[in-house]
Amino acid sequence: MKKQSMFKKFAASLMVGTLLGFQLFGAVISTNLPNASRVSLIPGPLTLLSITAQNVTNSGVATIYFIDAPSTSVSFTNNTYITRGFYTTNANVVTYTNFFGLTNSWTNSALISYSITNSAATNPYTIIQTFVINSNATAISQFTQPVFVPNGLLVTNVGGVVITVEYER
Repeated sequence: MKKQSMFKKFAASLMVGTLLGFQLFGAVISTNLPNASRVSLIPGPLTLLSITAQNVTNSGVATIYFIDAPSTSVSFTNNTYITRGFYTTNANVVTYTNFFGLTNSWTNSALISYSITNSAATNPYTIIQTFVINSNATAISQFTQPVFVPNGLLVTNVGGVVITVEYER
């Protein structure tokens, strides 16, 4: 009986310690961004928990984009690549009439290969969150589910803002 209760205590303390250990890796970063900034804020991978943004511009509306990007570039270009394909076809249908007037025909099928060259294309990185904030106002985004950001967090803005990001590694 005593061994069972000790095991329950050990299992409970192990569970509590594990849950507390997960919370130890959380972090908060806060920064002031002047008008028309583009800042690679946090390198990836990370998990976003909440974002708070405050417009510190006395007049006008501030727009802030939070983008999943590995650098300060908002788009990427993939390389040119080749797609290969194959199909079968009836390449040659032959009909032959022999000396006795019997007609024979047969089909030669062929496997045809082709290639398509796909040109390079520019694609935007994923926008995670967009805020449009009136002057001297604050916007808060508490995610109901943590948002995984594999590349890193890039912030671009129009208008002076102060942002605070809560995240985990």
